[in-house]
Amino acid sequence: MILTSLRPYDLSVANARQPVVASTVLAVLATLMTLLRYVNRLVQKAPFGWDDFLMLGALLSSYAELILYWCCVTLGGTGRHAADVGYPDILLTLKLLVPFELLYNLSMTCLKCGIIAFYFRLFGRDEIVKRYGKVIIWATVIWGVASIIVIFLICRPFSYSWDTSQPGSCGNRNDMYIINGIGNMLLDIAILVLPLPTIWKLKLPTAQKIGLALIFSLGIFVAIISIIRIKELLAVDFEDITWSLPGGLEWTCLEESIALINANLPFLRSIFKHMTPKAFSAQWASNQQSRRTNTRKTDKSIGDDTEGTFSLVDKSVSSQYMELPDYGTGHSVHSQSGHS
Repeated sequence: MILTSLRPYDLSVANARQPVVASTVLAVLATLMTLLRYVNRLVQKAPFGWDDFLMLGALLSSYAELILYWCCVTLGGTGRHAADVGYPDILLTLKLLVPFELLYNLSMTCLKCGIIAFYFRLFGRDEIVKRYGKVIIWATVIWGVASIIVIFLICRPFSYSWDTSQPGSCGNRNDMYIINGIGNMLLDIAILVLPLPTIWKLKLPTAQKIGLALIFSLGIFVAIISIIRIKELLAVDFEDITWSLPGGLEWTCLEESIALINANLPFLRSIFKHMTPKAFSAQWASNQQSRRTNTRKTDKSIGDDTEGTFSLVDKSVSSQYMELPDYGTGHSVHSQSGHS
C-alpha cells in the first residue's frame, strides 16, 4: 500500500464522481423545498414554530455531512481502491466517518421531530396526534441519543475506529448499521401512520381524503430509501473502505434530502396559490369569506375549507388556526404556539 498522501483527488473516477454529484443535486433540491417553507411563513405573515427551526437544524446538519462527503472524495480518496490511495488519506476517510455518522443521527432526529411538531400545528386538538405524537418524539430523541452513544462505544479505544494499527477492537459495525437503520425505518413508518386516522375523520369526500392521505404518506419513500441505505452500508468492506464506501455515503445523504423534500411538500400548494392567484381565484374567494367569518366569531373556530390548505387564519403569536377541514361537529383544527 502507498504510504504517502496523494491528495487532492479529482473526480475522474466514476465511483467517486457520480454518487457525490447525485447527493449534491438532491441537497440543492432539498434546500429549495425548505426555503419554500419559510417563504410560505413570510407570505402568510405567520410566526415561525419549532417545526421550522427543527427543519433548519436538519438542513444544516445535512450540509455538514455533504461537506464531509466531498472531503472524503477529494482528500480521502473515497471512490478509489485502497491500493491506489495513500495510507494517511485512508485514515482521514475513517476519521471523517465519525462526525458524518454523528451528523446523520442529529439530522434525522431533528427532521423526525420537526415533522411531528408540524402535525401538532395542524392537528393540535386531536387526541391521537397529541398522545402518540409525544410518544414518537420521545422515542426519536432517545433513539438518536442512543445511536450517538453507540458510535463512541463501538470501538475501544475510540481512536481504534480509524487507526487499527494500535491495540484495540471494534464491535460488529454491520450490526450497528442494521439496528440503526431498522430503528429509523420503524420511526418513519410510525410518523407516516400518525396523521392518517385524523385525516380520515375530516368532513370531506372520500376522494379528497385519499388525496390528503397520499400527500402525508409520501414518507414511505423515505422508509424505502432507508432499506436501500442499510443494504449499501452492509456492502462496505473495511479492507477496501475507500472503494466500497460511496454507496453508503450517497444513500445516507439521499435519505436526508428526500426526507426534507417530503416534509416540505405540503407548502408547495400554498406557494403556487399566491404565485398564480387567478388559477385559484374561486378557492381564494371562498377562503377569504371563511376568514372574514372566522374573525367575527368570538371562539375563532374554523369554517369549512374543503380544499385543505395550510394557511394561517389567526396570525397572532399566541395561537395558530390552520385552514384545514373540520373533522367533526363542533371541532376545529387548532394548536397553541410554543406547546406540543
